[in-house]
Order: sequence, then C-alpha cells, then structure tokens
Amino acid sequence: MYNIDMDALHVPEFPEMPNLGFSGSYGGLNDSELWIGMQFETIDQAKTAIKLYNISKSVHSKVTYSNSEKCVCECTEKKARAAIGRQDHPNLDSTIISQTVQPIVQASPKVTVAALMGHVRSVFHYEPKYKKTWRGKDKLIRKLHGDWDASYNDLPAWINIMQKYNPATIADLETLPSYRNDRVMQDVRQFHRLFWTFPQCINAFKSCKPIIQVDDTFLYGRYKQVLLLAVVQDGNRKTIPIAFALVPREDTDSCKFFLKKLRHYFFRNKRVCLISDRGPGLLSAIEILGSRF
Repeated sequence: MYNIDMDALHVPEFPEMPNLGFSGSYGGLNDSELWIGMQFETIDQAKTAIKLYNISKSVHSKVTYSNSEKCVCECTEKKARAAIGRQDHPNLDSTIISQTVQPIVQASPKVTVAALMGHVRSVFHYEPKYKKTWRGKDKLIRKLHGDWDASYNDLPAWINIMQKYNPATIADLETLPSYRNDRVMQDVRQFHRLFWTFPQCINAFKSCKPIIQVDDTFLYGRYKQVLLLAVVQDGNRKTIPIAFALVPREDTDSCKFFLKKLRHYFFRNKRVCLISDRGPGLLSAIEILGSRF
C-alpha cells in the first residue's frame, strides 16, 4: 500500500520562483509577460509572445529548435537597453509590426509607412527600419485582401459576377501563353490587358459633350502596369468616367487597344474631340487609327 501526500499537490513546482503564475492563456499583443504554465493555441503564438517579452525587457533571444509543438529559445549576451527609442530591436520583425498596425491599415489602407513607423515607435519605444515596416504592411495587405497573384486569378470570376448582376457589362480580357523553362504551361495563361465599361456609361455618353479626355496612372505594386481612363463631361459640367483599361505600358500598342475599344463601343459613326497629355504612344495610335479623333 502506498501513502499519498495530498498536500504535495499544492506545493509550487518551482519554489525558487514564487512570483510566477501557473495557469492562464496568452493575451495577445497587449500581453508582454511570460509565466510557467502559460498556454498558447499555436506555436506561432508562442513565438510572438517570446518576441514581445524580449522587446519589453530589452533583451534578445534566438530560436535554436522549433517544430509544430515545441519551440526552444536561447538568450543571447546582446542587450538593447542603451538605445531604447533610437535603434531597432532584432525581435521587432515584420510579423510583430504587421499585427501591431493592423487596426490602422484596416481603417486606412493608404496610410504611409512613415506614419506606421511612428505608431510602432510609440508602442515599443524602438525605431523600426523602413524596409521592415513596409514588409509588415505588405504582409498585412496580403492577409486582408489576398496577394498579387491571387488578385489576378480572381479577375475572370470578377468579370462573371459583374456581367451576371449588371447585364451588358463589357469586359474584354486578353491573355498570353505562360512559359516555364521555355515550355508552354498547359491550362495556365498570363494576364496581358483588360478593357471594361458598363452599360450605364455607354448610355450616359449619349447625353454628354463629344469630348473625351484620356489619361493614365501607374500602378504601385509587384506588377508595374498602367491604368488607362476615359472621362467625359455632361451639360452640367460634371465629369463621368466611362471606360477603363489595364495595359502593360503606355505605348502605341496599348493606346491603340484602348482607343479601338472606345471607338467601337461609344462613337462608331461620329467624330469626337480627344484631350490628352500628347504622349508619343497615344499620338502614334491616333495616327494609325485614322481621323475620327
């Protein structure tokens, strides 16, 4: 027969550290403390908690071993106390920054990186690097809205939805073969260019002045394309965008593609006045297409 000491169940496991807690779950970004028995839902959550603890205590550690259930960290000799508020912290990475600025980016996706750097500085009292902060914002944008490739892959579905719920919507999508190691990939196409307009725009143009202004703007992202835009003015001097196109660049071929679509859907049998910045690609396209401009 064995005697069981019931009082031993309540003896601290680590008597030399009486102030440590023994239960509870991780509280997120607002929780920068660690204690024995702390519970985490995922290994990534545990790593985040360790990084936040290091930042709050101005120390640094590195992961020496990690798998899906266990993470081993080792404290280093390097301290960060001397330069709080001046230099970056090794554990203040893009993942921590992404989680910290999420409410700001959700409310205002166009917020500048400099503004985000100021917010991170006010929270952690360290000066994050510009590139690291940019990566944090980019990581968050991809999490909230999908990455660049996924966005392009969603284009056919977006076109189908628009044409289903707004009948007579026009969307002319052109693609190119996709290659890998000089071989054509089957069932994979590469985006080339897209023209789209809506029946409301076509009908509105009939009551507008026969003057079309064409302008462009560059996209800022992984793929540097050009958005072409056609705008008209009604009798009340209100501007109305009527047609759009995504093209590789503002060259003769792209401008010709856009102007041909405009002429086909908006003014087949009449002349219009065209206002533009007189870019060489646009002027060359007008000369090729003829004298209806």
